[in-house]
Amino acid sequence: MTHGSGPATNHSDSIQSKASSQNEGSPTTNELLGIGALLLILIGASKKILEELRAKSCTRCRSPFKGEGPYCRPCDESLRQEAQRNYEARQAQERARADEQRRQREKEEERARKRIRTMEELHRLTGPQFEELIASLFTKDGYKVHRCGGSGDEGIDLILKIGDFKDVVQCKRWRNDIGSPIVREFYGSMMHANARHGYVITTASFSQSAASFARGKPISLISGIDILRWIEGNFPSDHSSRGGADSAHQPEPKAFDPYEVLGISRDARPEEIKAAYRREMANYHPDKVAHLGPELQKLANRKAQEINRAYEYLIGVASAR
Repeated sequence: MTHGSGPATNHSDSIQSKASSQNEGSPTTNELLGIGALLLILIGASKKILEELRAKSCTRCRSPFKGEGPYCRPCDESLRQEAQRNYEARQAQERARADEQRRQREKEEERARKRIRTMEELHRLTGPQFEELIASLFTKDGYKVHRCGGSGDEGIDLILKIGDFKDVVQCKRWRNDIGSPIVREFYGSMMHANARHGYVITTASFSQSAASFARGKPISLISGIDILRWIEGNFPSDHSSRGGADSAHQPEPKAFDPYEVLGISRDARPEEIKAAYRREMANYHPDKVAHLGPELQKLANRKAQEINRAYEYLIGVASAR
């Protein structure tokens, strides 16, 4: 019996040995769970790496970012603020440049006005130069001036704005007196333009009929004499009292200053006084104003008397030194 059971026992042991050997080579449940967790970690890390690889780099700081455009959000905001500062700086420079150009233009206009001291110099202006002179005088008085010009101006050369009001101007560079037909036609243009006030301005003067028509209407008639006074600053800037047929207010006359009349300094020598006298009198010689209207001839006569008075006074002072 003992010998008969030997082979069966050996076969059973062999089977158990093989099963044990197979169990030792297979992973356990815990090992499988650990491997799964590691795979999940690797997959997550891979996705993150891929996302970072897909993210753009900021053109300015080179940092990765998501979104539209070439810049990250901080850089985009910084650039926007910088652009705003640059824009404001450019605007300030342009305003400063425009102010400087305006000041230079005003200085040029002032110099041009001061060069016109006589009726003859006023008459030498061209039509556009005369309009420019009148525009500069109104600008100096605080108006915003728009020049119309051209054949379609309908009798209006300048449009003036001051506050909410609109005034209109017609410029006439004439040597003969302005008659009532011109003023009547201008009055119609003024009404059509719905203007508050109108100005007819000429290098000459106005006839009695023109003055009669303008009386009682919102029209100012400004003659060559008035223009010279206007240039000198001795002329009212208020439209209600400037020139015109029904002007009730006249400016206070300036104190007589012989040095100013002759245009010389207060330490001028006698020969300088005589030269200035000859120069000023040449502008108002009767032969030079004979072609002008009666009103302008009267002005020239008064000016000549003023020049003589200044000369006699200054020569007397020079002799007493």
